[in-house]
Amino acid sequence: MPVPQPPPTRDRLLEAATVEFAAHGVQGARVQAICKRAKVNERMLYEHFGDKRGLYEAVLRAQWLALAKNWTLEIDETLSPYEGLCRAFGELARALRTNPLFVRLSVHEALTGWRHAPRATLDAIPAPIRRIHARGVKSGAFRRDVTFETIYFAVVGAVGWQTIFGDRFADVKRARARDREFVEQQATATIALILRGAQP
Repeated sequence: MPVPQPPPTRDRLLEAATVEFAAHGVQGARVQAICKRAKVNERMLYEHFGDKRGLYEAVLRAQWLALAKNWTLEIDETLSPYEGLCRAFGELARALRTNPLFVRLSVHEALTGWRHAPRATLDAIPAPIRRIHARGVKSGAFRRDVTFETIYFAVVGAVGWQTIFGDRFADVKRARARDREFVEQQATATIALILRGAQP
């Protein structure tokens, strides 16, 4: 029986760096700590990524790509506009919950002015979600004066902060730890509340 091989050095560095950068930000994370966690020689970091900044930018790219991939898999355009957006944003909330380090990295990056994250535009939001919203506006399911961007930022802000701010409260943290459905119900209720505000 073959012996399982450890992940490639580059992948180990990315994984270790994700944890360290999420905990300490780009300024606070230490190369030595990343290499120790990855169980690699420091020289390998420079060989694969050039320097700490190159590693940090690679981590951010990998995290954004993973989130985009996980989110777009489950968008169903056959549902009614309201149900379609509820489901699509529910999938986004699930993707954020399954990778809380993404939100922590984003907070650190936002605090430093988004200097290292991949360039983003609103066009990067999955087109099927925009189409669902447009269909809802056309059919009268959603108000014309509430733009898609307003809804999107409200949902992302609310469910993103739930992954961090919820743990500030001991009772909420305990409820999350013992009941996975509690977390999903929180996100579902938040999304529904925001979308109801976009209805006529």
